[in-house]
Amino acid sequence: MNELKRLGVVLQLVGYDGEMGGDEAREARFDFKALGSAKCSKSTAEDTERAVRDCVKSGAGLIAFVGGDGTARDVLDAIKEGVPVIGVPLGVKMYLAVFASTPRGRLG
Repeated sequence: MNELKRLGVVLQLVGYDGEMGGDEAREARFDFKALGSAKCSKSTAEDTERAVRDCVKSGAGLIAFVGGDGTARDVLDAIKEGVPVIGVPLGVKMYLAVFASTPRGRLG
């Protein structure tokens, strides 16, 4: 998010509060609307799927997530098709093509 801010990208972000994106969005001073939060302190696959479905219902034009292959599968299970998805790799195995190699490398 800091890289987007550095580039002057203006976005209205929707997502889940806390460690599911809200903390980072607010720290980078983006316009952020919380649609919910994880049910426990550590998010689960069900939290991810619920967050994705809520974001799509809210009209999100892009789903961005941070995680590994497991999170990518959870996002895919929830979204099916219709909204573009990009993943920021964070985990031990990142083999799927959804992941950007670096924020700066993809954004300019």
